[in-house]
Amino acid sequence: MRQARRVLVSTLFILGYVVPACYGTGCWATARADDKKIESPRITGIEPAVITSGTTTTLKVRGFNLKEATELRLLSATEQKCEITEKKDAGQPKGLENKVIGDTQLLAEVTLPSDHPVGICECVIATPAGNASGKIMVLSAA
Repeated sequence: MRQARRVLVSTLFILGYVVPACYGTGCWATARADDKKIESPRITGIEPAVITSGTTTTLKVRGFNLKEATELRLLSATEQKCEITEKKDAGQPKGLENKVIGDTQLLAEVTLPSDHPVGICECVIATPAGNASGKIMVLSAA
């Protein structure tokens, strides 16, 4: 009987149906598909795709769980001014689904110094649930 129980438990564990929380004592934690998942924030799009150093640009960032954003920063910029001006639920664009392209958006004013190097710059949006990152191209003012 004990051997049969071990075989059954091993089979279920290997197949992923149950996860033993404490083997041998009879308590089990089951993984169910209907458990709510806490989704971390994600960036799905940034508009415009290019910013120019030395100027102030309004960025529109679309993604998931961005309404609680506290900060936007560009990682390669030593001197920068990034201010989030608006956070809201995003409307559904014609022909696209929010579950694919994101359901929230934020607007931010970004100013880079005129001597910022040209290239791809990683931007990070900080939220209480975690960080979301994306990339944007930086061009020189010249």
